[in-house]
Formats: sequence, C-alpha cells, structure tokens
Amino acid sequence: MKDVYLNIKLNLISKQYPVMPIIQYPCYKSMDEFIDTKQLKAIDQEVTQFIESYLMTEQANTRHFETGEITQFPWQSKVTKSYVVQLTRHATEYDYLDINKPELWNLTKYAKQVPLLMAFIRTLPFEKTARIMIIFDKGGHGVTAHRDHSFQDLCHEFIWFRTNFNKRFYVYHNKQKQYIESYSAWFDTVNQLHGSDPAQTLNFSIRVDGIFNAEMQKKIPFPAINPASRSAYWACRNTP
Repeated sequence: MKDVYLNIKLNLISKQYPVMPIIQYPCYKSMDEFIDTKQLKAIDQEVTQFIESYLMTEQANTRHFETGEITQFPWQSKVTKSYVVQLTRHATEYDYLDINKPELWNLTKYAKQVPLLMAFIRTLPFEKTARIMIIFDKGGHGVTAHRDHSFQDLCHEFIWFRTNFNKRFYVYHNKQKQYIESYSAWFDTVNQLHGSDPAQTLNFSIRVDGIFNAEMQKKIPFPAINPASRSAYWACRNTP
C-alpha cells in the first residue's frame, strides 16, 4: 500500500501540463505596484508581536502548516515544522478547492488581534476575500517545496505578501530556484513548485485568497491554455 501511495505521488509530481510558449518557469508576478508597501511595512511590529503572543498563549492550538500531497519528492511529509494561523475559517467541511469562495469563510478571533493587518488587507485589489492565513516559523525550518494542487483548469486568485524580508521564499522548476524579491507576489501554484529556505529568526508571510476586483481583472491577460498558469503568463508577458 505504501508503494502504491508513493507511485501516485510520484505521478503527480512529475506530471507536466502544456502552457503558453512565452512562459518560462520558475517565475512570479510582483504585486508591489498594486499595494501600499509603506502601509505594509508599517504593520511589521503588529504582526510580529501577534505571533510572539500567539506562541505563548495558544501553544496547545498551534497547527503545523501542511503543504498538500504534491511535494518535491514523494517521500517528503506534507506536514512541515512551520506553523499556520487562520484569520478566516471555513464555515463547512473543509475542501482546499474552496479557498477562493468568500461565502464559505468567516473571520476568526485572531483577526481582531491584528487590526492594522486587516485594515491593510481591505485595501488590496479584491472584490471579496476568502481564506486568509499567516504562515510562520520560529527559525531554523523551511517549507517543503510543493504544488498546491494538480488541476490545470483551476486558477486561485491570491496575493502572498510579507512585511519584511526574513522569509526566503522561492518558486522552483527543473532544478532552478527563483527567490521572490518583492514584498508581494502572485505565482503559479500548479505548474511549478514553491517553498521557503530556513531562516535563523522568526519569519512569516500572509496569503489572502479571494476574487480580484474588476479593475484588477482588466489588467490580467488570460492564457489560451492552462488557466492555472494565468499569473505566470502575466509575469512573462511583462518581462522585458
């Protein structure tokens, strides 16, 4: 049974879908031009203090971040040594494919403890938001390189961001690693891997999933194939 499971994982990991010829992985689309980076950097202290307080008061409830089944290598565990705090929680039985459906997500008590962060999120170019989470590590551990899912027809609209550069986050494809150099990004989570290197200090990022507003939608081109590659198509079309 274990061998069958590993073979299934290996097939998912090695599977490559066709994409538009212009796309060159690894890649990501910086979203810094669409956000207020000054406001973002100003909430660094609030988020840092929240995480430190969370670790002291909520240790028993602290949940490890799980990558999903499609890790870089089939023997890697999907349970990482990093942690996750949900600022919104799924209202019904959780299904990963629902992370972009606003009607299924409600704010948690933790959202009230980071008012500046939530105020910043309200300025992001979303019509509505759904899943919102903080992923953090106390230091010394990375996040296993992984794909979020294997559905090429499903494109999740999200913004990943950080308030400082302590977290060394990257996208990865065919032995090439591209570190994200911006404060924020949208990247293809299906046709390439993503993860983070260990850091020697507290490091974190926030991911907000939802539906981009009409103004943002007008800026984003649609690929003729593989909708999941939309962010990569946008990134590569805008590459000089």
